[in-house]
Amino acid sequence: MPHGHWLSGPQVTAGIKQTQVSWPRPHDRQTNHSTQHPVQLTLTSGAIHHYRDGDVVLYRRPRSRVWQCRYRLLAGQWIRVSTRQRNLEDAARKACDLYDEARFRERLGLAPVSCLFRTVAEETINQLTSAVNAGTGKKIFRDYRTAIERYFIPFFGSRHIERIDHRAVSDFEQWRNQQMGRGPAHSTLLAHAAVWQRIHQTALERGWITERQPWPRLGVQGRRAQARPGFTAEETEQLRAFMVSWSTAP
Repeated sequence: MPHGHWLSGPQVTAGIKQTQVSWPRPHDRQTNHSTQHPVQLTLTSGAIHHYRDGDVVLYRRPRSRVWQCRYRLLAGQWIRVSTRQRNLEDAARKACDLYDEARFRERLGLAPVSCLFRTVAEETINQLTSAVNAGTGKKIFRDYRTAIERYFIPFFGSRHIERIDHRAVSDFEQWRNQQMGRGPAHSTLLAHAAVWQRIHQTALERGWITERQPWPRLGVQGRRAQARPGFTAEETEQLRAFMVSWSTAP
């Protein structure tokens, strides 16, 4: 899963004491000056701690010893994620590192949170399944799901989605053709290309990739399906004779 998900804005639990710690005051500093990020020295259960002028917030949920954080992006959106740390100083350092990384990625035109392909693919499967169950999906959605589970996830699953380039797609196409045992038909390639674009659309909608990031396309040039030739006169007579006996069978 990704680091976190979007919030419309900061959420503060009523009645919980807040402590503003954008940067430590001189009398709050520790004797060890090697700590890069400010840390609240007095740990108050349930307290909320602010860093980086309020753009990074640390808090703990009821009955949890692990610190959660939320941080604000350049565009104003908030991302919430668990630091997985129980110690406040470690949690503060982790939260500020996540914030710095997200801001840096934004400046590069990347999505603020890196995401694995598997996460996007599984979300796409959920959308397809929900549409089929609701009666609004198409029959081909089942084929899309099969393609994702059989080919896309096994090959791309552990890759970060923004690192998928034309070389990776070319390697995938060779691997897929080997798995099939022959060159796929044109109709199969069209279905794969369609679901590939749907995965991209899911990533865009969830903020896991940006419009500025290139998304390579799959090839659709495959073998044409060969239609069976028409029946010969001899085959037609055999079918007619068989149909008479078949229609009168008990």
